[in-house]
Amino acid sequence: MKGTTVVFFEERTGAQLSFDCSAFPVAVPMQQWLACRLSEQFSARSGTKGAVMAKNYFYAARFFARALAACDAAPRTPADLTAEHIQAFRARYSDSPAVLRSHLKLLRVLLRDCDDLVPSARDDLMRTGCRRFRPLIRCSTTPTTSGRTS
Repeated sequence: MKGTTVVFFEERTGAQLSFDCSAFPVAVPMQQWLACRLSEQFSARSGTKGAVMAKNYFYAARFFARALAACDAAPRTPADLTAEHIQAFRARYSDSPAVLRSHLKLLRVLLRDCDDLVPSARDDLMRTGCRRFRPLIRCSTTPTTSGRTS
């Protein structure tokens, strides 16, 4: 997959939703990778059947992209993604534990079968608990509500 737009078809109604990852504030290869992860989650074989859940996955991917973009060493490709980037995501939303838990659950589903993740990043993503820590890479820890991070 080379594009950044993913189309979701709701199973019950047949309604169509388009999700555009090109606005994610990360490098194009990361946008394409996240779009690919979403398209796999939106396939007929996945458990995502409704529009609300599809939107939740998209929002989790967008929040993840924003956290990555805020890092000094933002990953340009999925192979560049490290455990420190996952920790930066956790740190960015640590003041909102419910939001963090929700997005982590969704990210775990999106990325669990992804061969592109290095083992340390996968291990950190899959670990439970939201303990407080300082990431090893410098990132902005203030979430933004606008479409792009500062």
